[in-house]
Amino acid sequence: QRVAPAIPKFTVDQQGNLVAPDDKPTAAPNASGQSTLEIPQVPKEFEGCWEGKVSEPDSWQLLEGPRLGGWIPRTFRLCFRRTDNGQFAISFHNSKLDTGYASEHGVTVSNYEEQTELVSTDSRNQVLLHSLARMDQRFKLLGLFPGPTVTIAASSDIRCVLVDEGETMNVETSGVDRCSGSPSSGCNGQPWVKASWHAQFHRTTNTNQ
Repeated sequence: QRVAPAIPKFTVDQQGNLVAPDDKPTAAPNASGQSTLEIPQVPKEFEGCWEGKVSEPDSWQLLEGPRLGGWIPRTFRLCFRRTDNGQFAISFHNSKLDTGYASEHGVTVSNYEEQTELVSTDSRNQVLLHSLARMDQRFKLLGLFPGPTVTIAASSDIRCVLVDEGETMNVETSGVDRCSGSPSSGCNGQPWVKASWHAQFHRTTNTNQ
């Protein structure tokens, strides 16, 4: 089942920067005809941090721009932290990129940051999220010579479903990466790589970003 497309609050500009427009939740009429704000809430069962490793994607397609050797294995951490006002702050962090694997394929990665928000929920065991991430990557030309440092911006739609009485979270994503910062090598802010994956996440006590 494909992840439903999300309407993100944050967007990515042509330089790969995360941009937050000055928008507000859409008002919807209630039973009395008055307008109320529709703001979804994360079910309390999701509270805490979860980790899962993605060794291989379900699909991976290079659209245009610099050629890659393929997917780089990584471990993701997804955290739902309750804030002082009772809401949840969400972070979807690439907590362990397989840097050894990346290095073997001529890639170095730095300056990772992300912004994740709740799109919708069934108020029980499922949430739909939208996540934007950026990182700087440097490739080796011909596998030998240092190439330009480029900015990679990833936009992902994420479905999370709790199973096994809340002990496991099934996560599936689909997303598009954009590459910018080096027009001469094809990194001009256009869609670069499209991928999807799924994995089982489990609770973790490691809450570091």
